Amino acid sequence: MLAPESYDQDFLLRITTADGKTATARTRLLPIVPIDSVVIDWAAADTLALALTYLSDDPNQTNYYRRMLHESSLDSTAVQDFVVSDRIVENGRLAFGTGFMFGEGDTLFHTIFHIDRAYYEFLESVQNAVIAGTSPFGTPGKLISNIEGDAEAVGIFTGLSYDREELVIQK
Repeated sequence: MLAPESYDQDFLLRITTADGKTATARTRLLPIVPIDSVVIDWAAADTLALALTYLSDDPNQTNYYRRMLHESSLDSTAVQDFVVSDRIVENGRLAFGTGFMFGEGDTLFHTIFHIDRAYYEFLESVQNAVIAGTSPFGTPGKLISNIEGDAEAVGIFTGLSYDREELVIQK
C-alpha cells in the first residue's frame, strides 16, 4: 500500500539498513480540525493588537494539537510553536492567543495541526531535553520515539494534517 485512502488506515514504515537491521513505525493521518475563526483585538488607545485563534474540539475523543503562529512569512521563526492536549478544553472550544504585539498591516499565519499522541509525546520530550540541557544540574532528557526495531533509530514517523489562515491585520 503506497498511501492510505482514508483516515482509518495506517501508514507503515519499514527500513532495513545495509547491515540487516530494521526500523519500523506506524502512524495515521488524522482528519483536519478546522479553525473556526481568527479574531484581532486592539488595545484601548494603543496601536498594537492581539490575535485569538478559535477551534472546536470533539469532546468524545482525546485530541492533540500543535499551534504555530508565524508573522510576515512561513519561512520566519514561529512567534508561537507549542503542543497541547484537549484536556485543557472547556465546553468544546479551544482558544489560542497572543499578547498585544502586532500592528496594522502585519501578516499572520495561524496554523493548527491535528496530531497523534506519539507526535505530541515526541515534541514534549524534545522540549524537555532542550530544557534539561540548559541546566548544569539537569538530568539528560530521553526522547520518546515511535520507531521500533534493532536499528537503534530515534525519531518520529507521523502524518500531518492542518488548517491554516492567513490574515493581514486591519483596524
